[in-house]
Amino acid sequence: MKYYRPFFNRTSIVLYTTCWLLSACSDDAAKFGGEYKKYQGIWQSDAYGQVMQIAGDTIINYQNTFDQCIRVSTQNNVTLQQFEQRFSFKGEQLFAFNYPQVKDVDESGVTMQPVKALPYSCKSNLIAIKGDKNYQQDAERDARFWFDDFSEHYVDFELSATDWQLTQQHILSQINPQTSDSEFFEFLAVAMAGLKNGHLGLYDGSITYQVKRADKPDLFEKLSQEYLQEVDLQPPLTEEQKQQQAQYVADNLALIEGIIGYYSNDMSQIKTAAQGNLVWFKTADLAYLNIMGLSEFASASDLSTQLSVADTALKEVIESMQDTSGMIIDLRFNGGGYPFLAKKIAGYFTDVSYVAYTEQTKGLGGFSDKVEVNVEPQALYYEKPIVVLVSNTTASAAELLALMLRARGNVTFIGEPTQGMLSGSLGRTLPNGWLYSVSNLKRLTPDGDWFEYSGIPVSRQTTFFSKEERAGFYDQAIDAARLSLTRNL
Repeated sequence: MKYYRPFFNRTSIVLYTTCWLLSACSDDAAKFGGEYKKYQGIWQSDAYGQVMQIAGDTIINYQNTFDQCIRVSTQNNVTLQQFEQRFSFKGEQLFAFNYPQVKDVDESGVTMQPVKALPYSCKSNLIAIKGDKNYQQDAERDARFWFDDFSEHYVDFELSATDWQLTQQHILSQINPQTSDSEFFEFLAVAMAGLKNGHLGLYDGSITYQVKRADKPDLFEKLSQEYLQEVDLQPPLTEEQKQQQAQYVADNLALIEGIIGYYSNDMSQIKTAAQGNLVWFKTADLAYLNIMGLSEFASASDLSTQLSVADTALKEVIESMQDTSGMIIDLRFNGGGYPFLAKKIAGYFTDVSYVAYTEQTKGLGGFSDKVEVNVEPQALYYEKPIVVLVSNTTASAAELLALMLRARGNVTFIGEPTQGMLSGSLGRTLPNGWLYSVSNLKRLTPDGDWFEYSGIPVSRQTTFFSKEERAGFYDQAIDAARLSLTRNL
């Protein structure tokens, strides 16, 4: 039984791809053309700064700002079957699914409008990218491209009290033809760090930088810092000191696992599924469900398999907990994952469809119209009162799950406000080939509350496995949740 997953457990930035992942297929497959010419032409999404040009069975993907444009990819020999797995028409618009393998459950994606010609920036200022014959390295050009992209798509600079124009002026004043790649990387990382948004990242092909908030450290960071304070050390650490720090963290995570397990009526009856992402047991006459993460539910990478595993496990959880009087859902260790898994899980806690939150996308012209995101009921559901435990570590898709449960009603939140990472991660490319991400989504509750940056609030604030809790072998949040549910019976 595992009780912790690193906040960002991927080795590279998780990005919405700017090319549509359409692979070349066999020559005898049905190609575009003839009766399929309805897809031919140019399709544009201003909100995402993306353009797709379809000519025959060739697809060219562009990424553009108002002034600049790059050709991200060219894909040849694309079959109709492959294309229609990813795209479908919505009226006269072309819609690209984020997760085509599970599009029956999750309909999120990018809407593209038909246009008569490429945007002016793609015709007049098409920049060669690394790998093209005429590519030239230019840090200042790439920095302007990067800053323009953020200016057009970033959700809100005021959340972190950032003067983006001043930041841009400061960084550009330091860039010159002699600027090295490492210096350029550092400049962009410093600019992103000021936004204090964990969905922002930069990847140069070997090094990944992910923004972290010093004012909202996750559990791993808190334990790591705690070790340094206890032994009175300051970075940089030697390899031996790093190993000792890692062992301290591991020992305390094992202790935390033991403390939580101790609340079970019978530790031999603690159940796990989805590769340790789901842990559940009964505590007194209450149910406890720990949702550790929202990805890697199965060893197979196929998303439909992940969804099937979640479905099977949640049925078992709900069936086994029908005789309980309330449930504690623990999201304190959950750093995110797939939104479609969050939606599937939330569907087991309602018998009616309801609006969980709304989405708007930030583009050059401002925010798009609101789109409602609904939770749909599953075959089984849990109708008793729920307490949701959250912490600074609760982030991204885990926060979306928290929003879904919050909109359900009859739910109490206990712990720490969540990380405040609700704005998504739009994957982008620099002319030099580096990858980066921009947060371009505004997600609001049905009542219009926006918890970006501040985090989803709690009704009662508790510590998250403080030194006192670990020394006393108790969990303040679970104790508070048990008391809350007992009083509401």
